[in-house]
Amino acid sequence: MPRSVRVGSVVFPALLAALLALAGCGKAAREWRADDHDQEPSGGAGAGANPGQGAAAAPGSAAPGDDMASLVDSAWQSKCQKCHGPQGHGDGPSGPMVSAADLSDPKLQDAFTDDQLAVIIVNGKGRMPAFNDVPPELVGGLVRKVRGFRGR
Repeated sequence: MPRSVRVGSVVFPALLAALLALAGCGKAAREWRADDHDQEPSGGAGAGANPGQGAAAAPGSAAPGDDMASLVDSAWQSKCQKCHGPQGHGDGPSGPMVSAADLSDPKLQDAFTDDQLAVIIVNGKGRMPAFNDVPPELVGGLVRKVRGFRGR
C-alpha cells in the first residue's frame, strides 16, 4: 500500500501541473477550419486573380468537390473500412467476425437502389450499426463510393 500512495503523490501533482500549463497557453480555443490547413502557394496564372477571396477559394470550383471526396474517404476509413475493407470486399479486420458484405459483388449492387443504400448507412442493417450522425451529403458520397466498388 505505501508504494501506491507514493506513486499517486508523484503522478497527481505532475498531471495537475501539466493541465495548468496547458490552460495558461494564452491562445483562445476555437473550432478548426479548413483554411487553417497549410496550403501550397499557387504560382500559376491564376495566382492573385481573385484578391478578395480567401485561400480556400483560390483553387477554384474544383475545391468543394475535392473537399467532399476527402471527407468521404475519411468517413469510409473511420466508419466503414474496419468491416468492409479498403476496397469494399468485406475483408476489413472485423469483416469476417460480422460477416461484412462484399460491396463489389454485382448481385448485391443490383439488389439495392441508391436510396436503400443510404437508409442502410444511416439506420444500419443486421450487424451493421447505424451511422445516423453522418450528414446527408456525406451519406450520398458514401453511396457513390460503394457504387464505385462494383466488379472490382
